[in-house]
Amino acid sequence: MKKQLTLLVFVILLMGKISYGDVIPDHSHYVSKCVKITNLDDYPDVSLVGFISSDWIQSYNYVVSSTECLTKGYKLYDFDIFAVSKAYLVGKDIKTMDLPREPNALIAYPKIEPYGGYLDDSNPISAIDQNYKIVGFSSSQVVLYLWKEVTKFNDGQADLTKTFTYDGDVAMLYQKITVSVNSLQNHPGIELYPNPVQKNLHIKINNNYLGTVPFELVTMGGKVVKSMTLNKSGLIIDCELQIANMDKGAYLVNLKFGNIVESRKIVIK
Repeated sequence: MKKQLTLLVFVILLMGKISYGDVIPDHSHYVSKCVKITNLDDYPDVSLVGFISSDWIQSYNYVVSSTECLTKGYKLYDFDIFAVSKAYLVGKDIKTMDLPREPNALIAYPKIEPYGGYLDDSNPISAIDQNYKIVGFSSSQVVLYLWKEVTKFNDGQADLTKTFTYDGDVAMLYQKITVSVNSLQNHPGIELYPNPVQKNLHIKINNNYLGTVPFELVTMGGKVVKSMTLNKSGLIIDCELQIANMDKGAYLVNLKFGNIVESRKIVIK
């Protein structure tokens, strides 16, 4: 009976470790990690929201602060950051927002991993601090970059500090969030054809909007590969874009009507 009880206790403890926390490897130590978005206060109209999810927990959101480390929870949880207009959050329960399906939310790129982990005791790293900055906004993403990383050690070594510069094209990004405070509704009369397309993409817009319509062709990874501005002075605008020499695959076409961005998916074959 005593052996059976001991075995039962062992199984309960083991299951608790597996389901609730890390199984700590032998001869290892935990490396803490602190990730911050340091220039968030330079964008007073924008909120960054951390989105934690997994297959076995209800998703959870929290507002990111420039002075606090990002939190993820258990290492197997998935973590993303989304940018939204502060005005859009007024009166909403942020904890229950389904951000991946929220048309007013821009996902952060690149994806950030705020969880530390365990290293073998032979590795003297004890902590890592990473500082990111917002570079700007595309019609589908908030673009971040790692500008400073500080590695700390437990063997008396001095901290190792590395700094980085952004190697992308800032001119291709907006400095204000590009989605509307109101829910994005499809503008009637937007046609892209043929789709899939091989040589020439026809863009036809038939609605009451008048003014300039910025156009972007964006890879699914968020890179803008073509851009131009359409001048819509009447009810209908019809133009053609040559894409014969472009790589095959899926792309997003983004059309901006004032503060509202409409996205359509096309395939180049």
